Amino acid sequence: MVQMIASYRMKKVPSICGLQNMKRIQFDDPNDKVDVVRRIKLKVSENMITAAGISLPDSWKPMSDKTEIDVFPIPNLTNSIVDVEKQFMDSVQKGNHAFKVPNVQKLKVIEIKRIQNKTLYKQYAAKRLQLEKQNPTGTKNEQNCGMEQTRQLYSINTNGFNRGYCGKHGTWFGQGVYFTPDASYSARAWLAQPGVSQKQFMYQSLVLTGEYTLGKKDMRAAPSKDPKDPLKLYDSVVNDVNNPEEFVIFHDTQAYPEFLITFQC
Repeated sequence: MVQMIASYRMKKVPSICGLQNMKRIQFDDPNDKVDVVRRIKLKVSENMITAAGISLPDSWKPMSDKTEIDVFPIPNLTNSIVDVEKQFMDSVQKGNHAFKVPNVQKLKVIEIKRIQNKTLYKQYAAKRLQLEKQNPTGTKNEQNCGMEQTRQLYSINTNGFNRGYCGKHGTWFGQGVYFTPDASYSARAWLAQPGVSQKQFMYQSLVLTGEYTLGKKDMRAAPSKDPKDPLKLYDSVVNDVNNPEEFVIFHDTQAYPEFLITFQC
């Protein structure tokens, strides 16, 4: 391995930093060596994920090694579609905002697709392990949440949720990606706007909400839990800490689009 060298100045003293042994050496005194902390952003690799013991869900249908993404309709009357459809119907028709959903009693689920994306899921699972290790025992780190969407469907299935889309319906509690455990909240027509075919779309997603605090409009990241430790951040922010209806995340790996539900009212 070739030893790379980066030169810089600290307190106006010329020095070099060996990036292999991470020692800073002053030019005027080669014996004066100081340890250097090197912080880099690691890309999660397949080997790292395998070492962490992360595997794909047993409920997924088999995929070949060459297939990274598979999006397909779930056959009617299977256990998966019955459970997802019932949970969705109950949440929309009996949720806190059901009265705001036009023709809510005529709600009909047209199709449910499962998204099997190996890379997105493994990144999400790795983030889930991190939250389980760092948060107090008993923390509800993971929730099933809905997110309305009429566009960017292919992009989300392939690349996951993107904070670049934030602001479409407002950023009252932070400039991140918004989710809610109450599907009636997202099923309102001004959020899940029907297309030309009058069909509406919503994702049922796995979301790592972890420990949260109150969000603010100008937030670009979750705030620190402890003023003495600015690097220890909350996992998400919400509209109301006592009765949260909206969860905002700022890391794309904290959500996985599990099912895409096509419905009509």
